[in-house]
Amino acid sequence: MGIQVEILGRDAAMSTNEGFQHFSYYIVVTDDTPEEAIGFTVSNYMGFSGKTGEPVSQVTDGSSVTFVISKDIVMMISSVTATGGMVIPPYFNNTNKGIEITIPIPNDESIISSSITILSKVNGNETGPMGTVTVDSAAIGKDKTIAALDNADLNQLMSSFEEGSEISFYGTVTDVTGNITPISESASKLIIDQTGPVIDSITIYSSNEISTKAVADDTVFVEFSASEGIDTVGGMIGGNPVDGFENLEGSRVRLWKKMMNNDREGIVAFMFAGGDKARNRGETITSVSDTSQVEFISAGLSILSVNISSNNSFSDTLYSIGDSVNVEIQMDGPMTINDAMINNRMASLVQLEDRYIFSIVVGDDKDSLANFSIAYTDENGLVYNNIMETTDGSFLRFYKVTPVFPEVAISSSRGDSSIAVLNDTIYLTFRIQEAQFDSMLTMMNRTPSSIDSIGEGLFQASYVLTEEDEEGPVTFQIQAINMAGDTVGIDSTTNRSELVYDLSPPAEFTVGKVAVSGGVVVENFWNMSNQNISVQIPIDSDYSLIDGNAQVLVQFDTTDVPVSIGNNIAISDTLIGDTLEVTIGKMELESVPSFAVGSKAIFTARLTDFAGYSQVGSPSANQIHITDTTSIIENIAITSSNKQNAQVAKTGDLISIILQTKEPVMRPTVLVAGDTAEVVGFGNNWFANKMLTSEDEQGMISLFYVPLDMDGNPRGFYTSSTNGSQVMFDDIPPVIDHLYEGSFTEDQENILSSDSLYLGMSVGDNASGIAEFSFAVGTAPKSGNIVPWASITGEGNMDTLLTGLSLENNVRYFASAVAIDQVGNVSDTLSGNGFMVNAISMNTGLATAIPAPTVEEPKFKPTVAILDFEGKGISVQEVQTLTERMRTEIGNTDAVRLIERKAIESIMSEQGLAQSGCVSDECAAEVGQLLGVQFMINGVLGKMGDSYTIDAKMFSVETGETVQAVNTTYEGEIQGLLLEMQILSWEIVGLDVPPRLKLQRAGETEKPTVAVLDFEGRGISILESQTLTDRFT
Repeated sequence: MGIQVEILGRDAAMSTNEGFQHFSYYIVVTDDTPEEAIGFTVSNYMGFSGKTGEPVSQVTDGSSVTFVISKDIVMMISSVTATGGMVIPPYFNNTNKGIEITIPIPNDESIISSSITILSKVNGNETGPMGTVTVDSAAIGKDKTIAALDNADLNQLMSSFEEGSEISFYGTVTDVTGNITPISESASKLIIDQTGPVIDSITIYSSNEISTKAVADDTVFVEFSASEGIDTVGGMIGGNPVDGFENLEGSRVRLWKKMMNNDREGIVAFMFAGGDKARNRGETITSVSDTSQVEFISAGLSILSVNISSNNSFSDTLYSIGDSVNVEIQMDGPMTINDAMINNRMASLVQLEDRYIFSIVVGDDKDSLANFSIAYTDENGLVYNNIMETTDGSFLRFYKVTPVFPEVAISSSRGDSSIAVLNDTIYLTFRIQEAQFDSMLTMMNRTPSSIDSIGEGLFQASYVLTEEDEEGPVTFQIQAINMAGDTVGIDSTTNRSELVYDLSPPAEFTVGKVAVSGGVVVENFWNMSNQNISVQIPIDSDYSLIDGNAQVLVQFDTTDVPVSIGNNIAISDTLIGDTLEVTIGKMELESVPSFAVGSKAIFTARLTDFAGYSQVGSPSANQIHITDTTSIIENIAITSSNKQNAQVAKTGDLISIILQTKEPVMRPTVLVAGDTAEVVGFGNNWFANKMLTSEDEQGMISLFYVPLDMDGNPRGFYTSSTNGSQVMFDDIPPVIDHLYEGSFTEDQENILSSDSLYLGMSVGDNASGIAEFSFAVGTAPKSGNIVPWASITGEGNMDTLLTGLSLENNVRYFASAVAIDQVGNVSDTLSGNGFMVNAISMNTGLATAIPAPTVEEPKFKPTVAILDFEGKGISVQEVQTLTERMRTEIGNTDAVRLIERKAIESIMSEQGLAQSGCVSDECAAEVGQLLGVQFMINGVLGKMGDSYTIDAKMFSVETGETVQAVNTTYEGEIQGLLLEMQILSWEIVGLDVPPRLKLQRAGETEKPTVAVLDFEGRGISILESQTLTDRFT
């Protein structure tokens, strides 16, 4: 028998045999073959040695065959969901990033290695595949989630589709044999919505009758229109979150907030943003579209108390026909009553300052409880919510049937106190009418000591409290039988009287914060400068403490015995459940016998209730260290590094605090001008230094120093020097109030003397004062080419007479002045309007003789360079042309020495600069320094619509100060700017514009001067010739 091969349990037939070493066997499968991996067995084989081999049922190369009967694979898409950001089905919003498609995989192993392809449609149009996956064995029988486009960010793709587009998904399944089965279109779809709502027509108003005003409890509304439905709104009104929002008719939405006293006063600010159904957030809104606004006033009227009562003879909680019902209201200021109703009837009013009493007489009322409504405004007309509730819980109930117990009251032998203690007698007084009373009464769940009838239906029961009675409210129960034979009971009073039985001391407590105040405060330390100590005592919600007392106790160190300090404080009802703060003065503390330097003051307190029971609290966590109270300072001095005066300073000066102590101290911490100074030194000698900056406060330099001895104890505090030294910080230059030319009292346009000049000057400085003036006279503002700059000392008015001058007729001179204060701050240079020497003699009224010709001295001309202007909306070539026109015209003025364009370009080229890029003042000043000029001119040429603007200025290279600024606006063709540049050229050097340029601007030309001579007469007389010439003229 040969080799035996079985495939699927069936004998296989041999197909090939190669040299008795390679064999092939096969079977033909049938429809009843199971769909699974095909198995086999090889047995009964032997080698040439005759030995039989072991049966084999596994391959050696990893190959396998699975029998599959071709059939449709039924799959469907169960869900489609956006991913990333805020997921709001069925939307793909602007926060989403991807899409996940979920397909349940059948529990069928034959679909292993099948592939699933997901396709999509947008508004029914094919958009291509979204992803392909292969089914592995782990996915069988489970949900398979497919990430669209391999988790790519789809936001930009979705943005390319129209808002509101609908995306649906379908697909195919391809099995291992290549058969393709479609996956039907999913019922789950995505809607593209990536645009937030557009909000407009925003307005704000208040629920107050004056819609532009709001007080506490008013509601402020912000209303707006939206381009789509609003699903969410978040925001703030008045600095706090809104209370809610609602959709109104159409596209209108409003959000609101009820205003509270902690909201910000003033014009109510708001901010909000709305989200649509897809949670796309719109723009944050912070302003209205109209002029609406609401002013919130938190400090309006406040209600102090509201009480309702009646004059009913049985009880102050009942009212009946014929009784008076009174509503009493107390405010913290005057109010105006607009309407007052009690039980829906108009009430009368009696006003007593800020107390208002409203009343009615009860008719046939039907309301079981009395109600009221008071409408009011304040003096400013602000409307408040109607007052409709009491503040003390008071109420009135209407009755028509006479009560069985019209009066019930409780009291004790202690009088009007609400507290009862051991051995006190409790009295219960009550009236019974239209009922039978047969001593059915208990007090504290026990039989009373006595029950007495005191006439007219009144009874009084008494009971003495014992240790066996339960602590707390004193209880009772009264029963009677009414006329109908029913038992009626009552366990409360009709006048709200009550008693509390107190049988124990106050609850345990711990003293709160103990704090030092006055002088230099160092937490938990008492030094020589301190004035008071405050002790906080918590008062429990124990009504037996009312009319008790609190006493502060102190001990110095733990070995001492606590003693009383300060006054014994009575406890009022307003302190119950609150904190009592007791202030101990300096004298009270330091007069305690055990008070000693170096000790610790430990504070506690004793609380005693109305019954006399006491409780000493645990000490406060704040233990106060008593430090040495003697002075340790020998001397404190303050000085400045200012070269002119050590008692004044300006920015950049060093302030030094010199500290000398009687004994070594710890390294000082000194505040100078509000900042911590740098400290050097050791032992008894220290220096605290601070460099002043422009941000420091002007005026006297402040200091603050708390010396600490070598034990770390504060030894007083110092806010000034001990030797009287001070330093004034003055960083503000003085201001010259006026400069009069030709007179001490007024400015003169002309003077009559050529050899002398009156100058009237006045200056102010609010800090250090004036040290000196400098003045000069020249033929241009700020120039000293006639009288060089000279200085004089003094302060205030510095009127000066200059003599020995040689001023010329018909030349305009300018006086200039500079003031310097005690610190060295220099004022702006002030030049006068200019003056001329009048050539008319005061004695004769005739013109003086023209002086003999002299060799004319060269006039002083400042050096000026002009940079190409900055162009905005104008080409570089046009800017250069216009700048060159100004350069040419300024040369025509003969007022300055002008640097040629080539020289400027040469210097700038060496520095790697270009004129067109040098537009800042800093760059221009740098170029000016390189050129060695005194002044630079730069500017801006701009275009706005059909208009052109020119702004030019001349500034000092040395100081950066602008000495002349000119500007103009021109409408027309750009060629017209050439004339405007010529006109500005004269104005910027301070000269009058020539008439020819003014005429050109006005559209006229300069008219030539013509002289007409008498015509020559030929054949006519001379007289006739002259007459005809006159007619011609």
